[in-house]
Amino acid sequence: MTHLDSVPDVGNGTPTGTQSFDAMARLTGIQVQTGTTTDFVQTRSFDNVGNVQTTQTTLPTGTDNQVFRYDQVNRLTGQGAPGPRLRRWAVTRHADFSQLCPELYL
Repeated sequence: MTHLDSVPDVGNGTPTGTQSFDAMARLTGIQVQTGTTTDFVQTRSFDNVGNVQTTQTTLPTGTDNQVFRYDQVNRLTGQGAPGPRLRRWAVTRHADFSQLCPELYL
């Protein structure tokens, strides 16, 4: 982990932050804390071609997990909470996301 140069004040006192990277220099984690209180943690994972696969964001109020799906040419086609109701949409040749289809599931 590497210390962040500057982090916005997210609580009382002086916040500190750390970030971590994988072997490809992609940001895989960030943590911000004030004193002994953790204010924010986010981790992410990548697939073999560098697309973000998952993120996990933790705040004092709870944790949010997100997964991402891509088509054969690495265009984002789905995003949401893990499980059967992941939002999915069609991508046109012009990457027009206006065809958002929340009723379709992966």
